[in-house]
Order: sequence, then structure tokens, then C-alpha cells
Amino acid sequence: MKDQKIRLSHHDSRWLQEYEQMRSCLLDACQGWVTATEHIGSTAIRTAIAQPCIDILAGIQDEAGIPEAAMLIEGLSYRTVALPEWCEGETAICLQKPRNGMPTHRVILTLWKGALWHRVARMKLWLETHPEDVRRLIQVKMHLLQSTYTIEGYEQGKGIFFSALDDQISAQENRE
Repeated sequence: MKDQKIRLSHHDSRWLQEYEQMRSCLLDACQGWVTATEHIGSTAIRTAIAQPCIDILAGIQDEAGIPEAAMLIEGLSYRTVALPEWCEGETAICLQKPRNGMPTHRVILTLWKGALWHRVARMKLWLETHPEDVRRLIQVKMHLLQSTYTIEGYEQGKGIFFSALDDQISAQENRE
């Protein structure tokens, strides 16, 4: 992953179709373990720019099924990778589907309606309804693209943005 080049694209209408296809594959392959999926990340937001990798949140009702579901997803040419920093400390497994060394799809396997599920779904809804924050995210991504040469630096920079946005959302919820 260290040698990956950061590549950003404007929204591609095929991303939703790819998500739907992978959703169907996941639900079928996981034999009932995965009960819900959500298209997340910038490829799910029509006005954002994104790395061309479809991010999927896959929910399981029983924590004991996470390892079994991960093994079944690996059968779809995925491989288990380290959790992204924003998932650390959560009950989750991350799997990626690489093509020519670059991930094309990433699945975060976690508890349906658990803390991680709630946080990610809340963030997606916020970005769908707050275009000014999507514009800020695009500015952050463009700055990171110009100022960092590593995927790790790019991901850390986005993490700072999303952590601040999560705090902003929590503050807004507390005021309501």
C-alpha cells in the first residue's frame, strides 16, 4: 500500500451499479451472516471526488459470525487487511478486493446498528444533506493530493477532517 499512487476521480455513475452488484454478491455469498449493507465513502456521494474504490459497510447481527462472514467474503477474491484508523477499537474486519495492486472494493464487516455502523451511517447522511461540508472535503482532498506523496499521509489527513466533522455532528445533535 505504501507505493500506491493517490488517484481521485469525479463521480462516476457506474459506482452505484458496482455497489449494487457487490451488495448482491455479499448477501448471497455470506449465507445469511450479512443482513444489511450500506454504500459509504466518497463514491456514495454524487457531488464528491473519490478514489475509485467502492466502500461497503456490511452488517452482521451476531458478533460471533464476523470471522465466518469474512472467510466467505475472502472467497470472492477479497483479502483481509488492517482496519482503517477510523475503525480501530471497533468490532470490525476490513477486506479489500485488489486489481493490479490497487483496491477496487473495500468491505468493512461490523455489527449491524452497532457503534461503528451508527457513526458511519450518520456521517453519510450528514454529507448528503450538507453540501458545504462536501465542498470542504473536496478542498481537503485536493490539498492532500498536492501536499502528500503517500497514501498513508492522504488517509491521515482525511481522518483529521472526518474526526472534526464527527465532533461537529455530535455538537449539533446535542444542541437539538
